[in-house]
Amino acid sequence: MFRKLILAGFTMLLMCCSSVKYMGYICDATFSPPKKNTIVMEDGYTTTYFSINKGKGKPDKVIFFISGSGYNSIKYYLKHYFSTLKGNYKIYALQKRYISSWTTEIFRKPSKQFNEHNYFDVWVTDQNYFINKILNGEGSNYEKMILFGVSEGGTTAAKIATINNKISNLVIVGSGGIKFEEELRILIKNSGMAVDLDALYIDIKESPSNIERTFYGHPYKYWNSVLFLDPMEFYNKITVPILVAQGEYDTSTPIESGRFLRDEFNKLGKTNLTFMEYKGADHILKNENGNEGLKDFYEKMNEWLK
Repeated sequence: MFRKLILAGFTMLLMCCSSVKYMGYICDATFSPPKKNTIVMEDGYTTTYFSINKGKGKPDKVIFFISGSGYNSIKYYLKHYFSTLKGNYKIYALQKRYISSWTTEIFRKPSKQFNEHNYFDVWVTDQNYFINKILNGEGSNYEKMILFGVSEGGTTAAKIATINNKISNLVIVGSGGIKFEEELRILIKNSGMAVDLDALYIDIKESPSNIERTFYGHPYKYWNSVLFLDPMEFYNKITVPILVAQGEYDTSTPIESGRFLRDEFNKLGKTNLTFMEYKGADHILKNENGNEGLKDFYEKMNEWLK
């Protein structure tokens, strides 16, 4: 047993010394993890959430972070994602159902339970319940209550912003206003791949609850819940200030989607959207020289929140 513990410790040390960035995230989350808690959802399911504090003073702003897709624990990247954010913030992040605090898709595939519950309506219901539960427990002691959606989480956040009047500001990174079925057409065209999306979409609509058939690693049930949503149905109803940032060379969400959102707001004469396009940057606002756009984005976000 002792030898096994020594070996496990040595293996972890090797992982932490690895130059692979993801291994660095694992090490940070192992030795300096965000605070972990559990919450019982409205239907009785118990899930995990994480929280971190930024700044040295009492938090005057709260962020509810909604992450993108993937079968990974938020624990691995939450602190890193907000590492360059300055100011006194409390940040919360709810874990998707059937993902443990140690889960990573590097070592295991999504479970059947995860695939059964990984779709848009569940995300919205769970996140909205979580936000209300936290704020009702703490009281409205924050100057700003910010909903922060990234990638897949962007449209989820936009929907929640239409039904939750506690939210004062909406922040989106790597997500826009075009339907995902059209975004996918752009991405496939840009990639040069030959995929008959019309046939695929018909197939998905004919098997909307199927978790055995997959495309790009996600089951049909997932795709049916996100492909045909119109984000503009949500954005048109939002009255709070919205800040959206996207990289020019985003290969997960085409830049056309962010530009479309900007242009639609201008066309309608709506003034509550601020759109920021990062030239030469990717899905996480990093450019080809390795410069982190998130640092600049957080500085501008702090100005925008004033």
